Amino acid sequence: MIAIRADCNSEIGMGHVMRCLSVADSLKTLGEDVCFIVSKDTDISFFSNISYEYIVLQDDTDIWSATEVNNILKKKKIEKLFLDSYRITEKKLNELSSHVKVYYLDDLHLFDYNVCVIINYNIEAKDSDYIPTKYTKRKIFTGTNYFPLRSEFKSAKKTPIKQDLRNILITTGATDKNKIAKQIIDAVNIQKYPNIVFFILKGKFYNDDYKKELDALGTRMQNIHILEWGQDIAKLYKKTDLVIAPGSTTIFEALTLNVPCISFEFVDNQHEQCVCMEKMGIVPYIGNFATITDKSSKIKEVFENMLNYGNRKICEKKFSYLFDGKGSLRIAEILVGAK
Repeated sequence: MIAIRADCNSEIGMGHVMRCLSVADSLKTLGEDVCFIVSKDTDISFFSNISYEYIVLQDDTDIWSATEVNNILKKKKIEKLFLDSYRITEKKLNELSSHVKVYYLDDLHLFDYNVCVIINYNIEAKDSDYIPTKYTKRKIFTGTNYFPLRSEFKSAKKTPIKQDLRNILITTGATDKNKIAKQIIDAVNIQKYPNIVFFILKGKFYNDDYKKELDALGTRMQNIHILEWGQDIAKLYKKTDLVIAPGSTTIFEALTLNVPCISFEFVDNQHEQCVCMEKMGIVPYIGNFATITDKSSKIKEVFENMLNYGNRKICEKKFSYLFDGKGSLRIAEILVGAK
């Protein structure tokens, strides 16, 4: 059995758990048993609805205890741990690595990781980012070949880019404390685009007042459709001509299905990815919603540029070769030792 350590809640969002679930599904196809280890502040309702065993940590010391995790691993005779968590310190990781082979899904490079394997699927990641190191025997796998696409996307076919842009999806992921979705709608001035439908996907952890505010917006404006969390995202992307989303898993999923995107950021770990994608010419970048000045003008500028079919085709030529949808299988093969 292989253990996966990840969390999801209103602060962390769903990204860590969703990408780990994709890896778990690929491990299952390779004949491996999988269990999840999660903190007690995790949204347990999610794990109650999946087919994998999950164990809830009880020790609240420093969010979660490496000692408690090690005791679980020992009890269940687990020798490999797939770790996808920022809630880790160098001391804690050293303790884990003294008991189990740790495979770390990373994108921040916070310190010199004492692990068996590092995997970083970000578009800007390079093996050299992790050198020099004290841990010269560890293996490193970087780049979009290791992007763990969710299982529901794997059978979906790429969507040809349409000349007429009709459907736009705005999503901020599971959270939106700064009401970014509404800021985008207000800045775009959607009354100018009666033939375009703007879909806003409500996040799992949006508060009730914000949900009501968005629902009222959808009732008032004919070309705004408010969607509840839990949509079949692969099907949603199939009818979407443009995605506006944070620089995160959502962008990579959309690009895998050949859907052009506009990115923005609101947390630190999205910055490098957003900047890199813009420099490569594959996804234009609005900016950081916490610091950008004159947001409205920047949003309109980037949005109007991507309304142009030729500009979307230019982006497509540059991103179409980057994502093949096999990243979670590659990670699973690393974990079982087939790679």
